[in-house]
Amino acid sequence: MDKSEVIKYKDNLLNNLRFLGEYDVAVGLRKKVLLVEGATDQKFIGHIKGADTRCLSVADFMRARSAFSTSRSPAPAPYNSKVVITTILKHIAWYPDYFDFPKGAETWPLYGLVDNDFDDSNEYARVTKLFFTDTHDLETLMMATDKDLLTRLKQCSITADEMKAALYIANQMAAFRQTIKDNGNLNPGLINTSDGTIAFEEFTDGNMVDLAKLLQYINGKSENTLSKEKLKRTRESIIKDMKKKLDKEGRWKKSLESFVVNADSDFWMDVNGHDVLSAICYKNPSVREVFINQGGYSQNRDFEFALSETYDYDCLKGTKLYAKLQAAGLLKE
Repeated sequence: MDKSEVIKYKDNLLNNLRFLGEYDVAVGLRKKVLLVEGATDQKFIGHIKGADTRCLSVADFMRARSAFSTSRSPAPAPYNSKVVITTILKHIAWYPDYFDFPKGAETWPLYGLVDNDFDDSNEYARVTKLFFTDTHDLETLMMATDKDLLTRLKQCSITADEMKAALYIANQMAAFRQTIKDNGNLNPGLINTSDGTIAFEEFTDGNMVDLAKLLQYINGKSENTLSKEKLKRTRESIIKDMKKKLDKEGRWKKSLESFVVNADSDFWMDVNGHDVLSAICYKNPSVREVFINQGGYSQNRDFEFALSETYDYDCLKGTKLYAKLQAAGLLKE
């Protein structure tokens, strides 16, 4: 990354600390700062952080704000919260000279927490102040450790069968998304479930994702659509690549009845929390109605907030993430 971009990220962070009136405290090494990706992560950490830990949402401090009008380095657009956190932590650890302040940046108690859902996580494993979720993301971490979390939500009623069906659909989505990415002909980013607007009914048959319909769905959203023949060849290539999981027609071999969560050791690392939440809304429309446009956030954001409010935080204690946060002195006594 260009040095000027790194400086922009750093300046926005430090300007935010000034805005909070905590610059001298934080930079004076008397207060720990934990950077998280967004509001859901901030709410989650708020339940367990110590009194002397300031948790900052990157989505907040990178957003254009009048309070930062004196900054000569406005936030680059577009930006990715995870990239901001990993960039700041990596450069403080490896290239502290990039940062003209605070003095002794490499010893500054600044930490970061990101979802473990990207390809370069091994590279960043050497950054000791950067922490990752044990699973794909924070939502799956909560679901994996607190097994009946979804069925305990007070805002809506979700059955164990609906939860299993949603996980089954999410499992298929994760596998298809990765293979479509590897194939390279279509953009799997077009089946984004983070805002809760994905139309599962257009490419699923009950609980089964139909590969042909899924590819047509993505192709219909693409700026440069594939021809019918190229779409056919793409489907055939994906079926070949996924022959252990798909039959010759491109349908998932394992039925919902035989599906067992955690049967695959990488299940919770592969499955996307947004896919699970959106699949639940698909299986149970009443859940969708509960979480639409509450507080001005997207549907999944409100769903995520509900999870963090209901989660049994004692379940977190057996995770690697909890151990690292605790070792860093970021948690309540």
